[in-house]
Amino acid sequence: MTAKVAPTWAALRALYEGTQPTFAVLAQAGRVTEVRVACKAKREGWVDGWAVATRAKQTARLQKQIEKLEAQIEKVIGGGEEAETGIDKAKLDILGLLLRSIEKLKDMMPSETVQTEVKVRERDVRVGKILKHLDERILELARHFAAKMATADHRR
Repeated sequence: MTAKVAPTWAALRALYEGTQPTFAVLAQAGRVTEVRVACKAKREGWVDGWAVATRAKQTARLQKQIEKLEAQIEKVIGGGEEAETGIDKAKLDILGLLLRSIEKLKDMMPSETVQTEVKVRERDVRVGKILKHLDERILELARHFAAKMATADHRR
């Protein structure tokens, strides 16, 4: 009798401790065949709660990383407006890297993640501000280099 009970308790313990509930584990816990569990799940349209929770956790972690990178972008943009070209070039490189990193993280998000239109608009506004600032800075650097080149030509 204990030979039949041990797999059932093992399956119940696995479910309690958070193991992914496969059809085999569910079959052991319910003392039915794995095929029967799979057919019933398909027929009734059971939702895999483990996968949904895993995707939700992954989405939350990725979103947290995206927010950290966006904060870094704000910090870099908000930093002093040095006229030294080396620092400005480095900032532009860092901003480009951070933006690419954010896009890669967004690509890693599960495809079932549905963002509301408000969140999308807010993100687009933030990215638009960043790109506008980058464009302004590039123009400023171009003017600075042009002025340097003009004064260098006149000194000859």
